[in-house]
Amino acid sequence: MEKLVSVIVPVYNSEKYLEECIESILNQTYTNIELLLVDDGSSDDSGIICKRYAEKDERVLYFYKKNGGVSSTRNYGIEKSKGRYIVFIDGDDLIGKKAIFNLVNICSSKCVSRMKLKTEESGTYSRSDYLLGIIEGRFLGGSCGILYDRYMLGELRFDENTGYLEDTIFVFEYLMNNGIENICLSEHDTDVMYMYRENPNGITGHKGHVLIRLKNIEYSLNRLNEITGKKYEAQLAVKKLVMVEENFRLISDKKEIKDIMQEIQLERYRGDIFKYKLFDWLYSGKHYLLIDIYYRLRKIRLAVRRGIGKREKKQ
Repeated sequence: MEKLVSVIVPVYNSEKYLEECIESILNQTYTNIELLLVDDGSSDDSGIICKRYAEKDERVLYFYKKNGGVSSTRNYGIEKSKGRYIVFIDGDDLIGKKAIFNLVNICSSKCVSRMKLKTEESGTYSRSDYLLGIIEGRFLGGSCGILYDRYMLGELRFDENTGYLEDTIFVFEYLMNNGIENICLSEHDTDVMYMYRENPNGITGHKGHVLIRLKNIEYSLNRLNEITGKKYEAQLAVKKLVMVEENFRLISDKKEIKDIMQEIQLERYRGDIFKYKLFDWLYSGKHYLLIDIYYRLRKIRLAVRRGIGKREKKQ
C-alpha cells in the first residue's frame, strides 16, 4: 500500500498563483496524499480559494492561523500532518505530475530525494557536495520539494528566531543529523519537477528593514557554521559578505544608516570574493552618506583582491 504523503503549503496573499499550485498537487500520479493549506493570516482571497478546495476534495485540509511568518506556518503544518512523509511546497509554485511519485520511489534511509528545478542538473550528489552547492548557489537552499521521513524528522522544526535562511538551516540540520549520504535531484523526462515563482507579496517575501535582515544573516550563518562543525566556514564567510553587499543596496534612510553603523561591525566580514559594484553604485546614485561604509569595507576589499591574485597564480 502506498504510504501517505503530507504536502504542506504555507499560504500568504498568494491568490494570483494559488489555484495553479493546488491543482498541480491534486493532479499527481501519486494519489495517497493529504494537502494541508495553512493560511498565515492572508488579507486577500487566498483563504476563500483554500476553503473551496477543502470542500470539494477530502484530501485537502484548510487551517487558518494568525500571521507569524513562514517558519511558524510550516511548523504548524508539521504538527497537523499525519503522513509518513512530508513535502513542503510554496503557495506560489508548481510541481510536475510525477514529482511525488518520483520522490517516494527514489528515497531510502541513506538517500534523500528532492524535486529539481529547471536550472539544476539532475543526478545524485554526496551530502558534502550538495551542502557546499547550496552555499555557493549551485543548488536552491530552500526546504521545498524535498521528501522528509517523519521518523527521521523527529522533533526538528523550523527556527522561528530568524527570517533569513531559516529553511536552509532546517535542510542542513535534517541532512546532518540522520546519517544521510546522498541527495538525488529527480526529474521525469522533460517534466520539470519544481517550478519556482517569485511573488513579492507572498509568505517568503516578508523581509524587515535592512538592519533586521543583516542581524538575521549574522544569526543564520552562525547557525549553519554550528550545524556543520565549521566545515564550510570559509565558504559561509564569502556568502555573508555577498549578502551584506546585496542588502546595502536597499538602504536609503539616514537613521537606518546610523543604526547599521552602530550595530553591525563590518570589519568582521571576511571572504575570498566580492562583487566590486558597491562603490560604483553608491557614487552613481549619489548616496554619499554610504561612502563612509564603503571605506570601512575598503580594507576587506583590498585583502580579497590580493587573495584572488594569489589563487590565480596557483592555478
